[in-house]
Amino acid sequence: MVGMGVFVLLNLQPTPPAPPSDVTPDPNATLVPTRAPILQIPALPQVFPTAAPTFTSTPTIPEVAIVAGHWAAEATDGAPTVPDSGAVCPDGLREVDITKSVADKTLDIIRGRGYHAVLLQEFDPLYQKEPQFKPRVFLSIHADSCLVGADYAYATGYKIAHAEPSNNEQEDSRLVVCLTRSYDKVALKYNKPFNANTITVDMTAYHAFRKIDPTTPAAIIELGFLGWDREFLVNNQDEMARALAIGLDDFLKGSPCVPATATPEPTETDLP
Repeated sequence: MVGMGVFVLLNLQPTPPAPPSDVTPDPNATLVPTRAPILQIPALPQVFPTAAPTFTSTPTIPEVAIVAGHWAAEATDGAPTVPDSGAVCPDGLREVDITKSVADKTLDIIRGRGYHAVLLQEFDPLYQKEPQFKPRVFLSIHADSCLVGADYAYATGYKIAHAEPSNNEQEDSRLVVCLTRSYDKVALKYNKPFNANTITVDMTAYHAFRKIDPTTPAAIIELGFLGWDREFLVNNQDEMARALAIGLDDFLKGSPCVPATATPEPTETDLP
């Protein structure tokens, strides 16, 4: 209290004399101090700080986008699905069970290598946004039908394809080559060859190819058939994921991904 009293006293000014009784104040006059105060009163700090400016962050474009074939995030049954859950075996094994697991494992590996990677649904909301979604590389992971028996001896092996026609033929082809070279090393260990004879228009005209930026290097893989390749698909997902991550990494690093296993010969199978 003593300090405050001294502060106030130092700033007191003498009371100005009263104006003569015959003086009429000028209503337009500006009132000014008769003299400066003995000690300036410093401005008190603001009790409430000024709010920090708000910055709008620029969305980060992912380097890798991976679709878990036939998966939808809004499902609640433990193994998410869309109305078309993909191929289904008589005992209930579903394509989406395989694709979601392999996609998750691949993302874990590729993120561990320092890439910004995202998981996409089969019909992802990103496809509806403008401008069109444009990651550095796009891969959709699927598995083929659950066919067994003598009539379906051809239904084994894997295949990888890009859009036909392609808006970026050179890079699309390089991506397919990089993925094929790495995945082939795993598949051949289990006698699951590249099966070019079963590449269909469902792959080359895959719906998502037309929903992302058309110059995005993009591919689709069928990991194998749920029927003849069931054990391979269920029991070797870690190896599959590592192979896909290696292929994506090679592509992003600009590798030409040669030689020999880049373009395996079509499997000698006959369609029924």
